[in-house]
Amino acid sequence: MAEIGQWKSGAARVACMKAYASQSALWTIPSTEFDVETSYGTTHVRKCGSGTGAPLVLLHPLNGNGVCWYPIIERLAAERTVYALDTIGAPGLSVQTGAFARSHEPAGLLTAD
Repeated sequence: MAEIGQWKSGAARVACMKAYASQSALWTIPSTEFDVETSYGTTHVRKCGSGTGAPLVLLHPLNGNGVCWYPIIERLAAERTVYALDTIGAPGLSVQTGAFARSHEPAGLLTAD
């Protein structure tokens, strides 16, 4: 049976959110944050930059989150809009509410129906 991701404990969630806040403080350029509803839950997005360059969507490494891009975000967003995601199921601000039936389903979050 498919499961919905969850924190191992309240203390684990608090520790992760504290680390997330510390890393977020290193984000050096103005950004807006919002959540996008999907059939699996909400995906947290940080949007920054502007310009005429092609928009860029940043996907973090396994067990990371969208704020991991802070060391290079200024260069990436210098001439375009950038969207940094916290993918559902990874430690971050996204919230999983629906189970993935197959392991590749999170990739479907990025495709149009």
